[in-house]
Amino acid sequence: MASLAEFGWYDWLAVLICVFFVGLGIWVMPRVWRDELAPGGEHAPGWWPWGEALWQGGRRVVPLSPAAFAVGLVFGLGSAYVPEQPEGPFVRPYWAVIPFLGALGLVFALALAVVFLNRPKFIVPPHLREHPGALAAWLADWRRFRAKRRSRRRLGREPRR
Repeated sequence: MASLAEFGWYDWLAVLICVFFVGLGIWVMPRVWRDELAPGGEHAPGWWPWGEALWQGGRRVVPLSPAAFAVGLVFGLGSAYVPEQPEGPFVRPYWAVIPFLGALGLVFALALAVVFLNRPKFIVPPHLREHPGALAAWLADWRRFRAKRRSRRRLGREPRR
């Protein structure tokens, strides 16, 4: 069985980065939750290429981001205690990776749900819960575009194709 003493400098660097971001998340999240700190600002800046809906989705998912780093930290440190395989191309057995991938997949799925659907509500900060998800915002924009286009056709300003 391995131990933490066998970690290389790159392993400790990864641990240090995860600890930093988890600590930063723990320090910042109460402010974000209480709407004292708006990460990145209320509206998308001019350099943001993916539109207002995804910017707002990113703001909603901020409280979930320390969880991803915590998953990496826990499983990264825990991997030192997984017994090594003496034979084969892989040092650690496959079963040691399955819980990590499952936890990371769960965090990723929750993040996608928050960005695109604004669900589950208990993960979204209270002041952002009334916002529509990115899919609903895109659908509303599309409906407005279609309604405007139809009204132009009725007025004879736009020829039919």
